[in-house]
Amino acid sequence: METIKLLAAFGLGAIIVKVIDVLWLQPFLARREMRAWIRDKRLEAYTNLTENLLSLGLSETDETNPFAHYAVAAKAILMTDDESLSKRIDHYIAKRDQFYRVCDEKEDSDKKSGNLYEEINKEARGIVDELKKHLRNQQLNK
Repeated sequence: METIKLLAAFGLGAIIVKVIDVLWLQPFLARREMRAWIRDKRLEAYTNLTENLLSLGLSETDETNPFAHYAVAAKAILMTDDESLSKRIDHYIAKRDQFYRVCDEKEDSDKKSGNLYEEINKEARGIVDELKKHLRNQQLNK
């Protein structure tokens, strides 16, 4: 008789543990795994975008094609929650395209391109700083 009570207690304990596992632990682990996946994808996207920004797009095979740069930026834009950062990235790529067009012009391009270079270089560094802050904030909010 004592053996049956002992087995029943073990069975009840196993059922309770499984219920806790299904109701609490599995959703917790799923959320944790999703956050880790998003963090890894965000890091990859931000790294690719940072390389593109700091190299002025020269790391790409078609460095003067803005659409190639938008393709690199697309993943980072999708992964960020900050709408103003997305707009800054978009504006930067358009400004860099303007820089390349000015450089291709024959007359008066040196002064214009020099000013544009300073402007887009400063903007690229600002965007990279924002990306770093965004990554750090994501790590702190885990």
